Order: sequence, then C-alpha cells, then structure tokens
Amino acid sequence: SLPTVGTLSYNGTPVNSVPFVLTPIASYDISYTPTSTFVGLTSFEYYVEDLEPLSSNTANVTIYLEPRTQDMSYVTIESKSVDIIFSVTNSSLYANDYQSVIKSYPQYGLLYDKNQGLIAQDVIFNGIECNYIPQPYYFGVDSFSYEVEYIGNGLSLTSNKSTVDISINFVNNKPVIPDQTFTFYVREESEVFDLSLVYYNYDGPDISDSIVVNTTSWPGYIYDNLTNPLTGGDTIENNNTPFFQVFKYFVNVKFAWPGNQYIGTSEFQIQAIDSSGGLMSDVATI
Repeated sequence: SLPTVGTLSYNGTPVNSVPFVLTPIASYDISYTPTSTFVGLTSFEYYVEDLEPLSSNTANVTIYLEPRTQDMSYVTIESKSVDIIFSVTNSSLYANDYQSVIKSYPQYGLLYDKNQGLIAQDVIFNGIECNYIPQPYYFGVDSFSYEVEYIGNGLSLTSNKSTVDISINFVNNKPVIPDQTFTFYVREESEVFDLSLVYYNYDGPDISDSIVVNTTSWPGYIYDNLTNPLTGGDTIENNNTPFFQVFKYFVNVKFAWPGNQYIGTSEFQIQAIDSSGGLMSDVATI
C-alpha cells in the first residue's frame, strides 16, 4: 500500500501505484519523501515473495513526522513588550494541537502566556505564542530557545530546538533627581558647606548630562558653577536588580550660608538635562 501522506520512490523512480515489485531485492533502495506541511503519522505495507512463489506475511512501516521549528528575530524598544509567534510546521492548521516549552530563558526579560501568566523554563504551556517583556531601561540583545510539541490525534511529537533573537533598541530616558534633605550647623558667617546631590541615570554610565539650579528662593548662594556638563561622574551604585540597572552619581556642590544669625529652613530647586536628547528631569527640591 502507499502512504496516505508523502511519496515513495525506488532507486529514484516514483512509486505511484501498487503492487509495485522491487527486484532484485539485494539491491533495492526505497525512500520516503514527506509532505512539508504535514505533522503526524503515516504508513505503508509491504511483503516479500520468493521464486516458488511463496509470500511472507504483510509488514507495516509507520513513519512519524515531527514538527519543525525555525530560528526567528524580533525587534522592540526599551521597556516595550513584543508578541512572539513561534515558527513551526503548518501553524495555522495545527495551532490547537501544539504546546510549547522554553528550553533556555532570556537573560534580560520575562516571558508571559496570555492564559497562564509568567512562563518558567522547561514548563509546558499551551499554544505557540508568548509575550516578551524586556527589563525596564535595558537596551541591547537578548535571546531564548524553544521547542514545540504536537499532541494531536493522541500523539506526542517533539520538534527540534530553535532560537528567538530579540533586539531592544535604545530609547532616551529622562534623568531622575529625587528630593533631598540636608542638615548643617552654622558656626560663622558665610560658612561654606559641601552638598552631595544624588542623581540617577537610566541610560547607562557613559551618558553625560548637565545640572541646572534655580536659586530664586535660596537665602545663600551656590558656590560652584553647576551649568558645566558632568562627564560621567563616579558610578557609586550599579544596582543590577532583576529588572533594570540604575547608575547613581554624587554631584558635589559647595554653597555658602548667608550669615551666622540665620537659623531655619530654606530650599532651592534643581533639574538634570539629558545631554543626548535634551530631556529634563522632574524638578527636585533640595
């Protein structure tokens, strides 16, 4: 019998009808060519006959056709998720008969299934779709690998392993300066004090920003010129959390108090300007 799916050939000659006699048996070469879009099983039958002629029993050849996956590439931007549909044999026809498993997890993001939530490595989830969410503020490349299993018609056929490469493009982010409080004890008029203002950069340690100060409500004066651009500063904290990196800097500033009789509280405002895109931080009160 002929297989229900795919074709047989004998020494390069197509087997289009049965019975098809293969002679001499010592040199036969029969091959099977599957249909590229089919997943499942097919079979054909054969028997052997000698010169008497006496026939053997009929034997069955069963062929399992596993799904095939392909490597893929996706592009997104910082902090923006991307929907991923795995490239697998005839996904439009067999979508309801597929389930997937992540074999190696992305290093800089998380994977979610719309029905099951967070996807863990080596845990099966239904379908061939997932959502990749990069770590906030991360830009660069990431990747993960996956396999697909066909479970239609009572079968369990596992695909090859393929890789999904993801490029996360840079998006300029505004810097962050939080409100900050300092306490000093004044001993003499116009005494000079040091301020170390905290400043956060979410774009990496090599971005140079500028600092501007509004001193309209300040009773004293700023001793240093803060309009000069920073040149990166010292990275005093590289907070590599599961979600993002924060580069924290100290901006060292000097100021003078107006006189030794002034006791109380005052404030001024400060902002950071991102030199790579002109974005300004929210106003912070010192």
